[in-house]
Amino acid sequence: MSHRAPRRAPFPIFASILLFSARILAATPADWYGVSLNVDIEASDGTIQSATIRDTFPNSPASEQHVAAGDRVIEIEGQRVAGATLQRFSSLIDKTAGEALRMWLQRPNGEFYYAVLVAAAAPGQ
Repeated sequence: MSHRAPRRAPFPIFASILLFSARILAATPADWYGVSLNVDIEASDGTIQSATIRDTFPNSPASEQHVAAGDRVIEIEGQRVAGATLQRFSSLIDKTAGEALRMWLQRPNGEFYYAVLVAAAAPGQ
């Protein structure tokens, strides 16, 4: 059996990820975590293969919890990220200011850690 590596999502799916990630980045003032993600999608069924922190923003909920670029997101709200649909992923991260987002992450060195990011209003709002 040959194994295919997951590929980056084609534009239509990637555009959807950007819309979902916009909630994380600050598309609306009510739900900003201060983190951006790279999300790998399985081409055959559209499920998420992995989500990795691309960047964190200074003085953000993510930076306060020491979330760092290169960390893999393993679980959100007790649900595994790998194998989730984009719709499920979006519903898990959809929080408003003051609500907590609970995540298990894995550092590049293999260390697992738990982080609670409390959504905040976007800077300048």
